[in-house]
Amino acid sequence: MRRATRCGRGRPVWCIWGENAETGALMNPLDERRGQVTVASTIELEMLGWAEPVTVTLRWSSDTPYAVGLLFPGDLEVCWLVARDLLAAGLLGPCGLGDISVFPDLYDPGFAEFVLSSPDGSVGLRMPVHRLAAFLDATWRHVPAGAEAQPS
Repeated sequence: MRRATRCGRGRPVWCIWGENAETGALMNPLDERRGQVTVASTIELEMLGWAEPVTVTLRWSSDTPYAVGLLFPGDLEVCWLVARDLLAAGLLGPCGLGDISVFPDLYDPGFAEFVLSSPDGSVGLRMPVHRLAAFLDATWRHVPAGAEAQPS
């Protein structure tokens, strides 16, 4: 599968992705040959207050192990960078005081909620916990939590 993304400098980056049968995460085999690993997973989210779901791609790279990109498609793809630790902590309890908050859904423990805030407004999203946990597990297999600053 080929995929173009616009994150960072806004220019398309073409990658060849292969799906990991165990986790469902997309991985770029070319990155592994260079010593870099990229894990990506596309998930359909509920946008609170909207009838239509929104698709987001979670993207993590071993080059920047602290950060996970939330890529929202559109005419100009929007990328929010979130701390990987914030996503993990949000599975267990409320966290995040700035532009991004993550917390377990109060009514359905099978979902985590996100609130993304900017000067233009804010949006609430719901994501299945098992999909977020599988994505995080795939990243931790390559760079365990707490080992991000260690040289590879």
